[in-house]
Amino acid sequence: MKTKYSKRFLKEAKILRKKYRKIDEDLFDFVESLEGNKSIGSSRLENLGHLHVYKARVKNTSNATGKSGGFRIIYYAQITKETFFLLTIYSKSQKTDISKKEILAILKEENLS
Repeated sequence: MKTKYSKRFLKEAKILRKKYRKIDEDLFDFVESLEGNKSIGSSRLENLGHLHVYKARVKNTSNATGKSGGFRIIYYAQITKETFFLLTIYSKSQKTDISKKEILAILKEENLS
């Protein structure tokens, strides 16, 4: 499996990097687990039809709050091409949730829907 990044994901990670210095390590661990097909605590998002879109909780090691106060990563699994597209990332302390409309907009921007 390989991993690709949306423009939005890269922009949001850059912003988060200013506040959370260890985010690169956290993301590296997440991507390594994702590509190795290890259990990463992801849940498939409903109401998106045939699309395999998941939300993962990722620990923020810059904060002592664990996964509950960590990062949320929304990603799309393109099974036939064995590719994961990281669509967006946000800190749970800054944003509580993401809407279906936002997810679909990102997929459209990246020509994935």
